[in-house]
Order: sequence, then C-alpha cells, then structure tokens
Amino acid sequence: MKELGVSVGRFRRSVPAIVSDLLRSRPHVLHLHWLHPFYESAAGRRSQLRLRFSLLGLWMLRRLGVRLVWTAHNIGHHEAKGSSVDRACTRFIARRADAIIVHGESAKRRVVEELRLPDPNRVFVIPHGHYIDSYKNDVNQRAARARLGLPDSSVVLLFFGQIRPYKGVLELIEAFRRCDSTDARLVIAGRPLSEADAETVRRAASGNPSVSLVMDFVSDDDIQVYMKACDAVVLPYRDILTSGAGVLAMSFARACVVPRLGCFTDLLDERGAVFYDAEKLDGLEMGLNEAVSRRGELVDLGAHNLESAGRWDWSNVARRTLEVYRFALGLRGANDM
Repeated sequence: MKELGVSVGRFRRSVPAIVSDLLRSRPHVLHLHWLHPFYESAAGRRSQLRLRFSLLGLWMLRRLGVRLVWTAHNIGHHEAKGSSVDRACTRFIARRADAIIVHGESAKRRVVEELRLPDPNRVFVIPHGHYIDSYKNDVNQRAARARLGLPDSSVVLLFFGQIRPYKGVLELIEAFRRCDSTDARLVIAGRPLSEADAETVRRAASGNPSVSLVMDFVSDDDIQVYMKACDAVVLPYRDILTSGAGVLAMSFARACVVPRLGCFTDLLDERGAVFYDAEKLDGLEMGLNEAVSRRGELVDLGAHNLESAGRWDWSNVARRTLEVYRFALGLRGANDM
C-alpha cells in the first residue's frame, strides 16, 4: 500500500488507545480486520460496556468523515458464536461499513445472506495474498523429514496451524486411525488454544505411533520444515470463510485434503486438492485414503497449487484494496477503475 502512495498506520489493540489515536490522526479510511478486540478481555456486563464504548467511538469517527472498511475473515468469533455481544458487534460493523472485503465468492454469498446485507455491491472479492518467498524455502524433503524423525518411505499428512475446536483436529486423528494404510504418518503442528484443548488432543492421539504431535508455536524459519516434510496438508475445518493455512500450503507447492465447502472451493480445484464430503460420517476418512492411494500424483497436485497461488501477488492485492478505499470515499466506483 505504501508503494501506491498510501500512508499506513497501525494502531494498538487497546480500544481506548485506538479510538483516541484515530480521533487525533483523522485518517481517510479505517480498515478493520478482527472485531473481537472491541469487546474481548472483559466478561459479562463489562464486555457489553466495552463494546458500547467501542461502537460509540467508531460512530464518532464516521460522523467526522472517516470511512470504514472491514475485511471479513469470519462472520463470528469461532469461540464466541452465539454470543449476543459478538453478534451485535458483527452486525453493527457489517451494516455501517462503507465497504466489505472478502477473499472468495463463497464468502461473499455467506456474508450477504447471513448478515442480511441490503446492498451486496459494497462487498468486494479480493483474493488472499500468497506466501511465496515470505518464508525460508531451502530445505529438501529428506532433510526436513530427518529433522522431524519421519521415514522417507511414508506418506506424510500434515495439519498445520493453531489448534482450535472448529478446525476438526480430533476428527482428523480419529479418521486417520481408521485409515487403510499402515505406511502413512500424520503430523499435527501448532499451538492449542488452551491447555485443556492440548490434553484432549494428546489423549486422542495416545497409543498411535503414526501420529506425531508438535503442539507449540512454529517459528517462521521452521515453517518450511513441516511443509517440505509432508506430501499433503489436511485442513478438516468444520466451518470456514477464508483460509490462510490453505494459501500457505499452496505457496509451498503442497497438495491439500479439504472438505468441499466454503473458501476451499474458491482456492482449490480438482487438479490441486482431494475434496471430501464433510456431510458423510466417513467423508474425512475417505479423503485421507484417497490422498494416500494417489501418492504418486501429490507432487503434481502441489505444483498446480503453487501455480495458482502465484496469481495472488500482494501488489495486486494492494492495488485492488486501494480501489475499495476509493469506493468507500466516494471517489470512483471500485469496479470502474
């Protein structure tokens, strides 16, 4: 964005600090990503008061001419769905945003329908930028597997990312346990949301030597080790609006095993992914078995994904985001530039 002449400022997560800084700096556009900081870290009545203060500050900014743009990474906080505070915050932002950005056509449909937006023309689809060359990528598969203690001969499936209930890690472990192949390995790498979640995952994987758990934060330099060690990345999410993990896997030329739902159908196609039916009880198991049986094709699937991800360069993302800012400011229609 800076290369396009946009002055960009990032604000602290403290709500009073954000509001006071914005009132002082008076930007043309306030671009929101995650909404839960506007009410989180407070319980019960305090959470409602925090939200009211936050929304009052945003209302004041809009009255002062600051335009509001929201990138909808999800429709509701995954661990707070059903919360009246979360629902009120999301609806307030969605109704009052001058423009909304989503990362796929399926996400646009969901945002418009579930939030009952009267004007879908202010919802713009901009792909999630890729991670090609964002992380080290100079280790080969044999060296990566040696570091993780994985055999060269096995089909290695990877779950990568923060471990949260909606991502289906427990279902993945159970489905893998039922898989036909005895020469497959499953690696789960990522920090659990809580110690209780970590213990639940440990219990589910106990007694299965083919499952490796690395339940900790993975440094930027070590991301390549996990991506290069695996043959395919498995993302068994129950609910998904957008997926940075999917884009990351594609950026490392990895095949993906995913449910046929949400943004996965926007990101991936049959030439780069093994899709499974999430509605079937054995859908995930069938997807894992198919991936293992197609071992010889997985490199080609990954190469196709890398080619697809290459189209989502950040300079193009920045240009299209600037067009949305101009739309929000009423300068010109974003789609006419």
